[in-house]
Amino acid sequence: PERTVKQQQLVLQQKQQRLTLQLQQQKLREELVSLRLSLDHLHQRYKLSQSRLLYLEAVLDDNRARYELEMSSQLGDSLINLSKAQWQSRKTLYELLLTQEKLRILVGEGLCGE
Repeated sequence: PERTVKQQQLVLQQKQQRLTLQLQQQKLREELVSLRLSLDHLHQRYKLSQSRLLYLEAVLDDNRARYELEMSSQLGDSLINLSKAQWQSRKTLYELLLTQEKLRILVGEGLCGE
């Protein structure tokens, strides 16, 4: 039996909806992969920033001791370098937490574990 025009239109509509759904699923998978890669990258950047902070804190302590002994006046530079590193570390942590939250939302966990 031949299908009516209306039936053919319904079949085409269903196929189009399936294709649209598949496209949306593919976009979501790509977004998940992208966020996961960003998370990995941000974790590494954050670890690196924490290591840099430890190093700069040690340099600051050394320069502070030298300053107190009037051997060197690099204390100001050390304070500036430490402040920049702290800012960069906090910025990276913010980006990391933001990306984690985007990932949670994308997989349906909601904001802040709702």
